Amino acid sequence: MNSTIKENTVDVKSLLANVLKSRSADFKKFFSKGNNKEIEILINNIQFIEAKGELSVLHMDDQVEKSPIVAMSIGQCEDMLKNFAFLRVHRSFVVNCTFIKNIQLIPEAQIHLVTGEVIPISRRRRESSIKYMIDVGFSNLLEA
Repeated sequence: MNSTIKENTVDVKSLLANVLKSRSADFKKFFSKGNNKEIEILINNIQFIEAKGELSVLHMDDQVEKSPIVAMSIGQCEDMLKNFAFLRVHRSFVVNCTFIKNIQLIPEAQIHLVTGEVIPISRRRRESSIKYMIDVGFSNLLEA
């Protein structure tokens, strides 16, 4: 077996495991804005993360919980959640893949979430985002 194919197979398995892991009841600690107090967030309730300068807004699935603003850059949030099937699709957005309804490719690349939000995909990250979705077996979500 070609070593490249073998490596890709391992990556796909780990990515699929990450998708399943993202739906588990894991908590992560974030520092909230203002009072620098640690707050625990249930990872599978995060729909997407939006950058606001050096801060990040965690948009939550749970309507009871407001979208907390945390004292972390979007890059730090991305690093913290990289093992939980979160995908950086834009310099200002990281998306939880389990909330993706479909990905529109034409005329502009956008992600439509099951909750109705629309997240843009930057030209720079378009190809890698599409490849990721195909690799994890979500190619049925891609729409031309």
